[in-house]
Amino acid sequence: MGSHPTWIGDRGLFGYLHVPDQGAARAAVVVCPSLGAEAAWSYRGLRGVAEGLCRRGLAVLRFDYGGSGQSAGDIEGGSEVDFAGDVREAFAYLATTGLRPAGAVVFGIGAAVLAEARAGEEPLDAVALWQPAVSGRRWVREQTALIGMGGGSPPAPLEPGELPGLVLPPAVRSDIERMKTRMGADLTRRALVLSDPEGAARRLAEDAGVDWVEAVDSGELLFGFRRPLASMGAIVDWMDRCFAGRPDTRLAMPVIRDSVSIPVAAGGAVVRERFAGPQLGSLFGVVTEPVQPRPTDYAVFVTTSTEPAIGPGRAWVHLARALAQHGWTVLRLDLHGFGDSPPAEGQYLDTCYPAAGADDVVAAIRALTGGATGSAVVGGMCSGSYFAIQAAARIPTRTVIGLSPVFEVPRVMRGPQGPASEHAGWRTSLRAVAQRPAVLKLRRRAGAVAWRMAHVTGVRRSPVATARSVAAQGAELVLVCGPDDAERLQRRGGWILNRLMGQGRVRYSVLPHLGHSVLTRDERLAVEALLLDHLVPTGPSGDFAASGQRAAS
Repeated sequence: MGSHPTWIGDRGLFGYLHVPDQGAARAAVVVCPSLGAEAAWSYRGLRGVAEGLCRRGLAVLRFDYGGSGQSAGDIEGGSEVDFAGDVREAFAYLATTGLRPAGAVVFGIGAAVLAEARAGEEPLDAVALWQPAVSGRRWVREQTALIGMGGGSPPAPLEPGELPGLVLPPAVRSDIERMKTRMGADLTRRALVLSDPEGAARRLAEDAGVDWVEAVDSGELLFGFRRPLASMGAIVDWMDRCFAGRPDTRLAMPVIRDSVSIPVAAGGAVVRERFAGPQLGSLFGVVTEPVQPRPTDYAVFVTTSTEPAIGPGRAWVHLARALAQHGWTVLRLDLHGFGDSPPAEGQYLDTCYPAAGADDVVAAIRALTGGATGSAVVGGMCSGSYFAIQAAARIPTRTVIGLSPVFEVPRVMRGPQGPASEHAGWRTSLRAVAQRPAVLKLRRRAGAVAWRMAHVTGVRRSPVATARSVAAQGAELVLVCGPDDAERLQRRGGWILNRLMGQGRVRYSVLPHLGHSVLTRDERLAVEALLLDHLVPTGPSGDFAASGQRAAS
């Protein structure tokens, strides 16, 4: 039967069903995610667990809560919120296979949501709790503390109820804060907790007398690009043992919905979202379009390696649904090996920059536009911007958007690392010297001159020179970043950007509070308004050009 994306229930929940190829399973398991940026960072890990369990003969359903991830609605926008009801909806959907869900894998606040949803229900047979929140109140407090880690300089102001990638309305925050995680016999017959050794989750596990394993590599989930293979493997092995010896049950194929209508405005405006399907080959993507699509404007937003193609704080979801109201057709694209796209043959997965990433973007633009690539806008953040820029340097496009743009693959992310060389010691020492405050100051002053001399003499090409290739293909390059990223761009190629701005080929905006990861709501709203105003000139927030800044030479 394989794996199938689907929309679930009246609330338009996004789900991904994993069914063993033989069409039979020993047990069925629901994966309950966290919320906000934590849900995005843990996405690859939970997908890996689901695929591992499926290979062991279990049917698995992953899903996004209403108003989060790829699902319909918007928590911040005031959509109806019922996290526990969404969990019950997911259990009910998986049960339509003919096999009652008997297990669950939860992450973060998903542990407390599962406990809320299963209150008064028959206990499950097995629940794996990965870095579980012991209570909603504690989770909100910890997430609030995390939000400063990716902020700009100076940091953006925070709103009440603001977490990384999500602002909880007061009523929603109150509901979450009263939730508590349970792992006793009233929830499940067997439980496994993976957590830090000093955390409250371990103490809760010991009090409940359930299995505990140290989550030795879960730190990879926080802004990391390597998969937490040890934690993933521990969950899969434990769950497999819990259901060992059970006979296979032939499964019925549940209803698979490949499209959904989504209300997007109080006035009754509706857009349609559908899975790109065979249009993209093996790549996964979600297309947002008017209910009656017409071939006019196209946009492709590219994923980063650490999250599905929803963008920071769902920025790509918000922009896609706003643009569709103006007649646009928008694709949110997962590169091979990321989000919900399978890896390409022989792909090295533990990197933000897969070798064929730009090929994926080129193929997606051609498929979406029917070959008329010059009508397309393509954009992304961080590594996603790198592949958008590389693709636009190869084929004609209309506009290229780089949010926290990257023009060069960082050295530590270029692929598998070989054995340490005999020079590793002195290189480490040299890097330590280079980070001293006095040396950093000198590097910043001399950096722009050194980069320009290296570029002109041919010693090393400036990575920003790719912008010239984009301009040569006829596209406009729109760059949006914070002061820290701007300093790096200006040092490595400010003179190139200045020349292209003078030719009208680059628009460059530096937002003073913007951090590289765009974690706060103020950051996201500023970015969304700026881009929407540029793409739809009648947008609500004024002229894009008024907010642009000139790069330092």
